Amino acid sequence: MQHRLLWSVALLLGVSWLVNAQSPVHELLVHFPEDVPPEQVTIITGAYGNGLVGGSLTTKAGVRDYTEKLNDKTTAVKLLCYRPGYRMLTANLSAAQLAEHTPFVPHFEKLASTPVTLTFVSPEGTPLPGTKVVLSHSLETHQFFGYGNGPMYFTDIITGVTDATGAYTFALPLLDTDPYFAAHPVTVSLRIPGEGKRPDPTRDLAPSSLTFTFKTPTPITITVTQRAKLHGRIAVDYIRAQGLRGEITPYEYTTRPTGPVRVELRAEVPNEPSVSCMLLDNGEYSTMLPPGTYELVLVETGPEGTITRKYHVTERGYGGETYRKRVPLHQTITLRAGEDKVVKVYPVVKTAFGLI
Repeated sequence: MQHRLLWSVALLLGVSWLVNAQSPVHELLVHFPEDVPPEQVTIITGAYGNGLVGGSLTTKAGVRDYTEKLNDKTTAVKLLCYRPGYRMLTANLSAAQLAEHTPFVPHFEKLASTPVTLTFVSPEGTPLPGTKVVLSHSLETHQFFGYGNGPMYFTDIITGVTDATGAYTFALPLLDTDPYFAAHPVTVSLRIPGEGKRPDPTRDLAPSSLTFTFKTPTPITITVTQRAKLHGRIAVDYIRAQGLRGEITPYEYTTRPTGPVRVELRAEVPNEPSVSCMLLDNGEYSTMLPPGTYELVLVETGPEGTITRKYHVTERGYGGETYRKRVPLHQTITLRAGEDKVVKVYPVVKTAFGLI
């Protein structure tokens, strides 16, 4: 009886081991050591086995253990772990490693840095104290994970405020000393923050991106130009009278994935891409534009367009925009920095007293 019991236990243990050995991997475990603040770390994941399934961990201050559920066909996971000021950490975990259910523990190595001073001024050269600035760069995930189209990941590395002289001095990590970024070069982008992660739409920076090395001269002068606001109304009756029959909506608001025939108001500058003025279906529009002179045009976009407007030469040749119809409003607008300009267009009405 005792032998039968022992054989039964052994058989159950064997079956249990076999099931566990053949069961698919369902989760990735990550544990942050005490010297690594989780909220400072960005972890991008790529699960392989049934194609590529990308994702990222949402880290929080004080939370050191994380679990990410995986597809039941996952055979391997690649990790990209970034902490500003430190070398990029990469890992490639096999199915066997994942099956051990041992947490991945990230350890980071500090990067060398160089002192950088940015001085923010107006176009007239006046210092701009109290200006908040954010420096960021991409993580170049496309090459690492091996996908052509997909999400772009960016990270903020420096945030600060200019002093009374319009200057901001900081220690910038030298990305070119990181083997990952040496193989996947990036430029550092500058922005004055607006809503969320977006740049302030009312101001432009020149230059707006920089490549830093040990030999980068400082201080670097950043010119901040206030954009102008252009808004008003184009009467819908006027739009339809021009033979434009498409849906009146800016591209950003389009709800049809195939791309409907649309009518847009655009501001054009010679040899440059045009800018949408965000014309809505009630005829109202509003946009922020850099100072300059623009021509306002109504365009109808969509399939079977035959009107091409070329602009500046690019590495691949001429850039261009193709329309079904293009109707100039014969409105040449000159905008000054910080200006608030209203332009309205209404249909011409014929009366007994003449045209109004």
